[in-house]
Amino acid sequence: MAQQTLTGAEIPAMVPFAQLTPNERKIYNFLKSMQRGYTHDQLREVLKGTGISTFDNRLRGLRQKGWAISTQDRSGLLLWFAVTPEAEK
Repeated sequence: MAQQTLTGAEIPAMVPFAQLTPNERKIYNFLKSMQRGYTHDQLREVLKGTGISTFDNRLRGLRQKGWAISTQDRSGLLLWFAVTPEAEK
């Protein structure tokens, strides 16, 4: 999610935590508790018994709302990390 400035530039903006769905909160809290990034498959395996449906959409939704990022490591794997709000840093 982004916010547009008066000059037309876009700056990233986080959706308030209260607006996340319960499943997105579960995924975010797990990502936040881990220091290293996880691949999509590792996340799916760890969160298997939580009842989260459409896991892929929830993960992408977190990224669009500004609460998660994904980056490629040296081997080309996509790793997911939680984004910590400025107030908590």
